[in-house]
Amino acid sequence: METSYFLYSTQDENVDIKRFHNCTWEFDNKSSLVEFGFEIEYEYLKKKKEIGLSLSIPWLTKKCVLTDLYEKLRVTDNSKFIFNDSVTNMSPLGVQIILGCIHQFSTRNAFCLLPTKLKSENKKVNINIDLSRYHQYCKDELNVYVRFSIKPHISYISTRKDGIAK
Repeated sequence: METSYFLYSTQDENVDIKRFHNCTWEFDNKSSLVEFGFEIEYEYLKKKKEIGLSLSIPWLTKKCVLTDLYEKLRVTDNSKFIFNDSVTNMSPLGVQIILGCIHQFSTRNAFCLLPTKLKSENKKVNINIDLSRYHQYCKDELNVYVRFSIKPHISYISTRKDGIAK
């Protein structure tokens, strides 16, 4: 159960998540990085001003470092690597790319990338997504994608066993 994750909505209704990504990285310098990303369905977003989610993580402590990956993903080369598809067009929401952007791909549906506000407390990451710019500038029926990383304060999150194990 140390590596089980639970995603909850902080609203009264369920959030319709189309895709949930979880990537775990372990490095030679005995450090780890865990990325979470999810795509939220347009139908759910239509009448919302914001979305609140809570991700329960058993190993999360105050010493863990949370990073919103929007800054990295808005760069098309990085998105190409993450989504295994060429970005054919990137357009900002409004005049400032820091508020969000739309990625159009060669073989998959376009979506809107948005920055998130992250806060850690009681073994949970609280995730707040402001949809005001999305509704103001995104006229197409696009899903929203967000992604963030957590750098654990422990060396490895995988189970390590010495010798031969069953």
